[in-house]
Amino acid sequence: MQNLEINIEYTFTGFVDAYGTIILPNNLGTFDCIQVNYEEAYVYNWMGSPIQNSYLRSYYYLVEEIGIAAIITSIEADNPVPNTFNVANTIARCFETSKIEVDAEENFELETVDYKLQNYPNPFNPSTTISFDIIDANSFVTVEIYNVKGQIVKQLGIANYELGVNQVIWNAESFSSGIYFYKLVVDGKLVDTKKMILMK
Repeated sequence: MQNLEINIEYTFTGFVDAYGTIILPNNLGTFDCIQVNYEEAYVYNWMGSPIQNSYLRSYYYLVEEIGIAAIITSIEADNPVPNTFNVANTIARCFETSKIEVDAEENFELETVDYKLQNYPNPFNPSTTISFDIIDANSFVTVEIYNVKGQIVKQLGIANYELGVNQVIWNAESFSSGIYFYKLVVDGKLVDTKKMILMK
């Protein structure tokens, strides 16, 4: 089997483009903040030729003496994400919660749960291992594979999983080369989506 050499070029830009007031959920307070517009760009090169572009845009909300109060990140796109994107992949809040007074009797999560969804190798041929971290015991998990047309082509897992890191393997020997998306569904809820490349 021929070795695949994929080189990834990464660039980013960031600048302050607004200031104002942020109202945090769960009565955590209202703060003056600045908004940092942050764009990331990835270029995937194979044998010296670009085969794919990937872009993300994030807004960081910074509060003096608190730090990052909130982050909103777009879904991954093949073209630069506009400033006015309206579909978010990640929303996280209150990273440095020790600097914000919180009622000890309240019970809520201050950060978006990270299921550490990833696959290796990527690109791959013909199989790849998809791993994910389960934080609730006996969670019912399905890993759904989609093509670029948004059609579901495979379901993996479909079982209850225990706490910790779990894995499923996708053998794509009968599938065509190209870009695929895999989605992690936990207890009926979509929690994360990633992209992978099948290269034969």
